Amino acid sequence: MKSENPIFLYSIDEEINIPLYYQLVSIIKRNISAGLIKTGDALPTESELCEKFSISRSTVRHAVGELEKEGLIIRRRGKGTFISEPKIKRNMEDVYSFSKEMRSLGLKPSSKILSFETITAKMDIMKNLGIKHSDQKVFKIVRIRLANGEPMLLETAYIPVYVIPNLTKEMILNESLYMIIKETAGIVPYEAQESYESIILEKDVACLLKCKQYSSGFYIERRTKTSSGEVYEFTQSLMRGDRTKFVITLRNDEVLFNRKVNKK
Repeated sequence: MKSENPIFLYSIDEEINIPLYYQLVSIIKRNISAGLIKTGDALPTESELCEKFSISRSTVRHAVGELEKEGLIIRRRGKGTFISEPKIKRNMEDVYSFSKEMRSLGLKPSSKILSFETITAKMDIMKNLGIKHSDQKVFKIVRIRLANGEPMLLETAYIPVYVIPNLTKEMILNESLYMIIKETAGIVPYEAQESYESIILEKDVACLLKCKQYSSGFYIERRTKTSSGEVYEFTQSLMRGDRTKFVITLRNDEVLFNRKVNKK
C-alpha cells in the first residue's frame, strides 16, 4: 500500500522558508541514509508524490532532477525511478591507493590486467617520470580496477624498470602495486600530484567499464614521488563519473586540494 512507503511518514510544510522541492529532496535523502529505502527500491510515482504531499508536478520533477544530478536515483524508461548504487567516495587528503580505499569501504578490490610489457619510454613518459636517458626501460601496465567485481577505472601505469626489476604480471594480479613496491624495493609513496579533467567516455572505454556510452567520467594523470622527490610512478586513468564522488576537506591553515583551470 502507498501509505506503507517510509517516505510518506514525513510531511512538507508550506509555512517554513525552505523551498518545497528541497524539502522533498531532504525527505528522500533521510530515508536513504537511514536505510529505510535501499538500492533498487522504486520511488513513488509523480502522481503519488503530488497527491501525498499536495505539491505540483513541477515541484516533484525539480526534486527528482536534483536527486538524479547527485547520483542518488536512476530513471529507467517505462519502468520508473529507482534508488541507485551508492557512489564510491574517493578521499583527496591522503596519497591514494585504490586497493586500500576499497577495503576501507568494505569492498573487495581486484584488477583485470589487459597488458603487461616492458617498453622504451617515449618523450612524454620520460618527462613525467623525470627520465633523462632515451633508452630507459619502463613497465607499462594496463589494468581495469574493480570493486566487488564492478569496473571503476581503466588505468595505465608506467614504472621505471630499475625501481623493481623483478616485477611480473603474476605479482600484481591480486595485490596492491604500492604494497609490492614497498615490500620488494622498500619504496613508499610520499607525495603524489594529480590532475583531473572531465571527459565523455567513448564507446570502447565505456564497454570496458560496463557503463553507458558517452557518459561522464574523469581523465586523471598522477605522478607519485618518494620522500626524496624522485618520481617512480606515472599513471593515466579513465574513471567512471557515475560511480565516483570526490571528498575534499578544506581547512583555514592548509591547502589540501587545488583546482586548476587550463589556459586556452
